[in-house]
Amino acid sequence: MTRARQYTVATIIIGVILAWQIPLRGQDTLFIHALSEYGSEKIKLRWAPADALLWKYANQHGYQIERVTISNQQGERLSPEQRLTSAKKWGPILPYRPETWQEMIDTSELAGMGAAALYGENLAIQELSDNSLVQTYQRSQMEQTRFGFGLLAADQDWAVAQAMGLAFEDDQIEKGKTYLYTIYPAVPAQSFNVHAANVLVNPTHHQSLPIPTGLQAQFGDKMVFLEWDANSKQVFSSYSVEKSLDGGHQFVTVNSLPVIPSAQKGGKVLMAFYRDSLAENFQKIVYRIRGRTVFGTFSNPSDTISGFGKPQRLEANIGIHRIEEIEARSLKIHWDFPKNLNQHLEGFDVYRARKKQGPFKKLTPISIKAMERAYLDDSPFTSGYYKIVAKDIYGHKYESYSKLGQLQDETPPAPPTGLVGALDKDGVVSLSWNHSPEDDLMGYRVFRSNQKDGYYNQVTSYFTRDTVYSHSVDMSTTSSKIYYKVIALDFRENYSQKSIFCEIMRPDLVPPIAPVLRQALPTDDGIALSWISSTSPDLLQHQIQRKKISDEDWKVIFEWPANAHCAKFKDVQLDLKEDYNYRVVAYDSVELTSYSKIVTARQLDKGRRSGIENFQVQQSVDGAVVQLEWTYPPSPELHQFIIYRGKVGEPLRTLHTLRLDDGASENDLTAATFRAYRYQDKAIKDRQTYNYQIIAKHKGGGHSPLSLTRSIHIK
Repeated sequence: MTRARQYTVATIIIGVILAWQIPLRGQDTLFIHALSEYGSEKIKLRWAPADALLWKYANQHGYQIERVTISNQQGERLSPEQRLTSAKKWGPILPYRPETWQEMIDTSELAGMGAAALYGENLAIQELSDNSLVQTYQRSQMEQTRFGFGLLAADQDWAVAQAMGLAFEDDQIEKGKTYLYTIYPAVPAQSFNVHAANVLVNPTHHQSLPIPTGLQAQFGDKMVFLEWDANSKQVFSSYSVEKSLDGGHQFVTVNSLPVIPSAQKGGKVLMAFYRDSLAENFQKIVYRIRGRTVFGTFSNPSDTISGFGKPQRLEANIGIHRIEEIEARSLKIHWDFPKNLNQHLEGFDVYRARKKQGPFKKLTPISIKAMERAYLDDSPFTSGYYKIVAKDIYGHKYESYSKLGQLQDETPPAPPTGLVGALDKDGVVSLSWNHSPEDDLMGYRVFRSNQKDGYYNQVTSYFTRDTVYSHSVDMSTTSSKIYYKVIALDFRENYSQKSIFCEIMRPDLVPPIAPVLRQALPTDDGIALSWISSTSPDLLQHQIQRKKISDEDWKVIFEWPANAHCAKFKDVQLDLKEDYNYRVVAYDSVELTSYSKIVTARQLDKGRRSGIENFQVQQSVDGAVVQLEWTYPPSPELHQFIIYRGKVGEPLRTLHTLRLDDGASENDLTAATFRAYRYQDKAIKDRQTYNYQIIAKHKGGGHSPLSLTRSIHIK
């Protein structure tokens, strides 16, 4: 096992980097987890113990696999006796002995990792203490390390999983049948319980694998950094990276070891990464990704992505050092960039914007030559910002900071126009005005006064660039109006004349006079309300609001405008046996409100309930029964229906009582949905004429009126 020992140090380092989260054993029952895959006329099984203790025990005694057939090829489930007859067993399935691993280790690093986990001598952790408890802890950590690396190797190579006794192939199967596999230790453990793994498989259809998505590439100097979405329903244990140097016709795998995604954001696997070195820059390379399952099956390739390496950015900065005004109102922009790098440059572009934050527009349709360091703008803005962008022959760009360029100017902007404003009840003034058209506009200042022709004090401590402005004012003043003006200023601090004033009314803070709810009179069909309306001059409307005693929110049941004379209303949409609160609300033009006192009332209950609707009778096709059908509004108080019948010329008598809370028998109620009911009268005689009526009874004594009479002649 010399080769196995060579992998020990490397695997310990990798294990620390991957930070394997092995479940800690803190219970008496240990679990085996298993997966299955069907393909190539065989069923593959993969399993793993969830604890290092169970792993070590099963490595010594092996695993037992039991298979029973659940259903045949026609989908019919087998009886318990047939399942027992169909049972097959395999085992014990043990890891390969050390001498068997050598050939695999010579060709597979993952085999070396698996063998080292099982038999390696150098996985032991150095004992740093003579304390027995510390040594026990160190030995426990060693077993966890072996366990973690062993499962990692098995997940990445099907042959390694078989060699570790964690995989099995069943080729004695028939398509269409359903099999149940049970995997458990070959020898039952005495010191702990084991929860066996169960896997149900129907080898009919081969389930296709998802295709990796989200492939992205960042190309650099003779390298590329790839990343892709690794959360494909957690199907793949690792990935292979393939590249093509002939435009995507032929691909080769570039990773010698599986690419294993790392956990991010609370342990969830989101992305996978791979860095590949390139032989040279500017050669087009195409990449794609394949996912690999724990069964060694590869998915179809992802979409491709292509690019090429390019040298790193030049060690240089660019900056505008001077903007000067020359004759004929032109601006000349000068910038700095190392001249010893001219041979690496494609050229320069000049950008200009009215504001420092942009947007910037390119002024040079053809780039300025690499040896130039100045540009003449012969039609500049009165005030504008400039940027210089250098481009090298490798595709990199170098952008300067923006710098202000201004022409000499003593002409002030025009006064702002379109000033309007509003004041809300919280004392916040909102102003807006039209944007001034000057190119060199820097901003605006706002002024305020309590008199139209009085002195205007400046409100803005600093100029504002926007054409809207808000601030708070004192609402306790006796002045009913506020006046505002705005001035504009340019970058040379030339001030415009003040704008035309804007007049704003202070809001009304006095609520309307409260209305009076005179009475809420209960009647047998509702509650009659009467009131005296508010008499405030700025009244907008009234509302009647209602709520149940048990509710918190009020509901508007009636409203009318201020100019409508209204003093009475009957509320009829009520539930019996419920107490209601009522109030009248008055609203003025600025939505101030006042409320009447609350009055409580309940509708009179004389026992009258909703009537029977859509009552129909008809004889069945075979003449054996009379079918009665009707509808009734749903109600939690509905208790029963009483059906009356009588011959022509005779009084009606009770035929049947249909009790809803007792459930309906097949003879009583053949169908009952949201509102529809049926009853079959089988006690009929030929050549007789019958009259029918129905009444609905409610709990507490309420009842509906008798339905209309329906007659039918029996043939």
